[in-house]
Amino acid sequence: IRRFVFEFAMTLNVLLHRFWEAGVTASGAKLILATPKVQIVSSVISALRWHLDHGLVSKVEKWPYCESVTEVRGFLGTAG
Repeated sequence: IRRFVFEFAMTLNVLLHRFWEAGVTASGAKLILATPKVQIVSSVISALRWHLDHGLVSKVEKWPYCESVTEVRGFLGTAG
């Protein structure tokens, strides 16, 4: 585990240095350095796998048939 912690610290150092060079500011209270899973843009990502959020899946399953180009665009905007 020591090697893992060291590699994590080195990667974090590179990331924070890039943030500093770019002038990025971050809130310490909102910063999460390690988490078992994260939800990003209707996707749930963990160390084991990636899958769609259940809310997006149910929206796509319940979507009515498209009858115009505008409705197709709306569907594609939702389904991504």
